[in-house]
Amino acid sequence: MNRSMFESFLHFLSNPVSKTKKSKWSFISKLMQKGVIACEEKQESGNELECVDAALAEVSKFNRALFSQTKLEALETSIEHLEIGLESVFRGLIKPSASLLNMTHSNCLAVRKGIDFLLQIQCEDGGSGESYLSCSNKVYTPLEGN
Repeated sequence: MNRSMFESFLHFLSNPVSKTKKSKWSFISKLMQKGVIACEEKQESGNELECVDAALAEVSKFNRALFSQTKLEALETSIEHLEIGLESVFRGLIKPSASLLNMTHSNCLAVRKGIDFLLQIQCEDGGSGESYLSCSNKVYTPLEGN
C-alpha cells in the first residue's frame, strides 16, 4: 500500500458519522472515533503506522464483541426452541396420565384382573412370596415353602 491509500483510510476514519439513525453501526462509529482520537494523539509524534494499528485494534475489539453477541443470540434461539419442544412433550404426557388416572377397579377390566391376581398370591405377612424363577419362566412361581 502506498501513502495515498493510508491517507484516504485515515480520512475515512476521521469523518464524523451522522447521528440520524440509531443502529449497530453507531457503535462502530464510536469505536472508530475513539481509535481516531488515539491516532490523532499519536500523529503528533509522527507515527502513522501506530495510528492505523490502533484503528484496526478497535475494529478487532468490535468484531469480537459482535461475534459474542451473535453467539448469545443463537444460544437464546436454541433455548427458546428447547422450551417449545419440552412444552410439547409435557402436553403429550398429560393426556395419557389423565386417562390412566381415570382407570379404577370399577371401570377397568385390566386393573380389576391385576388386583385380583395380587390378592390371590398375597401371603399372610402381606408380601407376594414370588420366586426369582418367575422372570425366566415368564409365569408366576411362588417361593418354596409358601
